[in-house]
Amino acid sequence: MSDVITFNNQGEFAASRAAEEWLRERGFSFGPSQADGPQAIWHGDCYVSKWRNLNAKDKREMHAVMDGDGRNGPIKIRLLPGASKEAINAFNRPAGAPP
Repeated sequence: MSDVITFNNQGEFAASRAAEEWLRERGFSFGPSQADGPQAIWHGDCYVSKWRNLNAKDKREMHAVMDGDGRNGPIKIRLLPGASKEAINAFNRPAGAPP
């Protein structure tokens, strides 16, 4: 069981695209990227705002966070201590395993 995954894909925005696809495959929703902050992540289908628009409660309740160099990588996704059981299970689901 891991609480961090790193994407080192080479090429412009390749790591970001790979991380976002990995999240979608596992049923996560994430906010849009912005130059000066990370992206908040929740498990389930929901709208997630840009980091700068999240309040303190949102930041305490999010399931994971994604940050790094969006253009060149690497990108890290970190599962947070308050993540739901469903989020933890989805985060640790092996590649290719059914949801």
